[in-house]
This record gives sequence, structure tokens and C-alpha cells, in this order.
Amino acid sequence: MLDGWHEFYGLLGTAAAALVALLFVAASIGAGYLSAERRSATRTFTSPIVFHYTYVLFLSLAALVPINTDHSLAALIGVSAAIALVYSFFIFERSEVGPPLLAGALVLLLLVNIRNAWDLTVFFAQRRTDNPLPPPASTPTPNQPPSP
Repeated sequence: MLDGWHEFYGLLGTAAAALVALLFVAASIGAGYLSAERRSATRTFTSPIVFHYTYVLFLSLAALVPINTDHSLAALIGVSAAIALVYSFFIFERSEVGPPLLAGALVLLLLVNIRNAWDLTVFFAQRRTDNPLPPPASTPTPNQPPSP
């Protein structure tokens, strides 16, 4: 059923994996902003982005696994997204619209989360410049007296 989709899912999964890695870079940029007081707000914004990228990666990998039957692929997708269980069985039982519909949904999810991750990175970068860390305390050199 997914003949001809191998390169698509390979590229989509690679993009999702790279974007998950870049999200970790964004979190590193915002490390000075992340604190115990901001834990709830940070999780509210970062968790859905990580989840969606991971889900795109997971479904891309699932599509590339050489599963023997259409039903087993449908069951895997249904279990991973309980809300879509009934719909998954419908679109993957030899339906012509199933693979393009899944592909479109994953591309949309990927693009929406690129925008979300960009907003998060800009937010962290702005907070970092708004609240710079204090300069490190200078240590006197052996030939220099300590400053008062």
C-alpha cells in the first residue's frame, strides 16, 4: 500500500528528527530563562512541540517498517493515537485516499511545529537578552591587589 512513499517518509522522519535536535539547541539557548518558577509555563510550550515532532518521527518510522499487512500498520497507528483508532482502520483498509491523507496530516503537523519551535526559540532568545546573567566575579591576579 505504501509503495512509492519510502523516500517521502524517509525525508519527513529525518526532518522531524533534526527539528527535535534543534529544539534541544533552543532549550540550551533559553537555559538561563528556565527556572523552577517558570517550569509550568515552559512545559506548556515545549512539551507539545516535542510531542508533535516525535509523533511525526514515530509515524514516519512506522511507515518505513516492512510490516506484512495493512491491518498491522493501521493497528500501530491506532494504538499510538487512540482518538484516531476507528478512522485509522477505515483509511488503511485498501483505501486510495489513506496514504495521501496521512502524508498531508504529517506534513501539516511538521510545518505547524516548525513555526511553534521558531516562536519558542525567539521567546528564549529575547528573554536571554532581556535578563542577561551578571558578569562573573573577577579574580585578582598574583601581581594585582584585590579590588575593594
